[in-house]
Amino acid sequence: ISAAEWEERVLSLRDRGFLDKHARILNVYFNAFNVNTQLLMCARLQIRFNHFGGMTRRASVRTLSLNRHLGPVFNSDRWNQGYHVSHGLKLAVEALFVIFLGIVLVAQIREAMTAGLFY
Repeated sequence: ISAAEWEERVLSLRDRGFLDKHARILNVYFNAFNVNTQLLMCARLQIRFNHFGGMTRRASVRTLSLNRHLGPVFNSDRWNQGYHVSHGLKLAVEALFVIFLGIVLVAQIREAMTAGLFY
């Protein structure tokens, strides 16, 4: 995107009331889900207005696979290529994490019950 296009977009946001002369940062967050690949995308766009009159932009995009554990099971080609080993390790580590989280939660609840809610 060129500087002229950014300038046009910023002016459009000012006309709509999203920006005024006191705004320093404009954050835009949005999520998109792709049904075919079962990927959830979380995007963050930021425009920062500097005190000396310029503006800088930042963008970050993160993806999350929703069926990470079931994908190799239903796709037999990946299962035959050895992806099941890494899949099994990820599943085991995440199961251990959930167990550990449960143990810590139970310990905290017991401590709160014996010491009172405001310990």
